[in-house]
Amino acid sequence: MKNILAGFLATLCILFLGMTTLQATDLSALKFFPSNGNFLIQIDVQHIQNTQTFKDLYAFVVANPGNQEDIKKFKAEFEIDPLKDIDFITFHVSAETKDSSDFLAVIQGRFNQDKVIQAVEKTWTQTKKEKVGSALMVYSETQKDKSAAFVDGFLILGSQESVKQAVTKTTPFSSALTPLIGQIPKTPLDIWMAIALNKNMQTELKQNNPMAGDFDAVLSTIDMTAGLNLLVKATANNETTILNASNQMNASLQEFLKSPNAMMFASFLSKLKINAKGKELDIQWNLDQQAMNQIKTILSMFLAGMQSQNQAPVNTNPFPTPTPQNNILLQPNPAPITPVKP
Repeated sequence: MKNILAGFLATLCILFLGMTTLQATDLSALKFFPSNGNFLIQIDVQHIQNTQTFKDLYAFVVANPGNQEDIKKFKAEFEIDPLKDIDFITFHVSAETKDSSDFLAVIQGRFNQDKVIQAVEKTWTQTKKEKVGSALMVYSETQKDKSAAFVDGFLILGSQESVKQAVTKTTPFSSALTPLIGQIPKTPLDIWMAIALNKNMQTELKQNNPMAGDFDAVLSTIDMTAGLNLLVKATANNETTILNASNQMNASLQEFLKSPNAMMFASFLSKLKINAKGKELDIQWNLDQQAMNQIKTILSMFLAGMQSQNQAPVNTNPFPTPTPQNNILLQPNPAPITPVKP
């Protein structure tokens, strides 16, 4: 029972800590990405403080003195306040390589360019600065996966090769991910993720589960404006795969709901809807804010029980209200942020 609870709550923590709110129509970062991508995810950092669930979990995380110190050090070294100076973060990955050469992260916001460069120069070895087109690029000559570039209000991170290709790219974004991006709702979301499975990925999936080998794409969106609205759409090249997947997932869910272990979560999991719609598997999970508050209460009780078993002082309120005194991210930066000039 404890292992099941721990796994469920750990999953919730990972899910909620990754949630932020974005404007689905802001796709300006896509111009930096190559055509061979398989995975794309975008989050909006600016609306993060407007979601109650994130506020609660964030307060719990920063209540740890170690995390407080790490955030304070980051702000001092980079002169970046993550909640105030970063707008969007977009990640792009290609599954064609086994290393990090096709990984890119594009951050939109306001940065003190000189301060960021000074910070990475302290961390990376044998750094070198270079003007590439309109971008200023800094990279490690010995660590090929360490590179950054500043251009038009964007901070681009990745390998030396991928960053250089990003800042010199002139063609519009076009890849197997493009049709998925076109399906993103034109409404504010917390996070969206698109995955285009290539043949190698499908082969690996089929080895683990023969039923899953025919899936070719996944689109997921999350909206936490008033609780949790999770939508996952997975497509396959035949209806049988979708129907079998739906039946298997629903059977597993119903079986779990009958078990004693599901007692605490039955009211939440019963709202999880899994349906086959032709060649599309549709998964929806809608919880209101009251349900999210109940999950927070369960999580608080579970953490208090773990602390008690470890003979550590029990924090009766693991979700304190964020204040400038107990949350370092709410404290002002040591110096004003200078926007990057084009």
